[in-house]
Amino acid sequence: FKETKVLPAKYDNIKIVNFHYYNNYYRSEEDLITSFIVTKNRKAGLLNDAYKKVIPLQYDEIKYLSNPYFEAYLVKKNNKYGLVSKNNLLLVPIIYENEIFFDSERKSFDIKNEYKTVFMLDYIQPSKNIWFNIFNENNRYIITNGIITKIE
Repeated sequence: FKETKVLPAKYDNIKIVNFHYYNNYYRSEEDLITSFIVTKNRKAGLLNDAYKKVIPLQYDEIKYLSNPYFEAYLVKKNNKYGLVSKNNLLLVPIIYENEIFFDSERKSFDIKNEYKTVFMLDYIQPSKNIWFNIFNENNRYIITNGIITKIE
């Protein structure tokens, strides 16, 4: 094997995240996207598949929240939780005492132990793949090829 250095040995920990987005509900290897959760000096961030920093090393913890729509990350800062996208969009403010999880049946992100939804698919037009923050419905997002962007 030819050994190639792809990431410098400057991180305390590197975790590989493989995300498959659904392309008309058909998974293929071309749909595979790889990201890297990295930690250094007890702060976590995210690198994309080109090894570029997309979420700065500013969080106490980052966890990938598996779902078939877009890359979503639970972030923890000062013992509070929020939701951030791969392209560093703050989808849910970092204000919650409990972790956020993805509910696959309801297609929503909910607060654990509180039964409160904070981010969800717009069921009025689900085919358009538009999502919104429950507490600020003006914050609407669209998902295209597994990437979520804010609708202006």
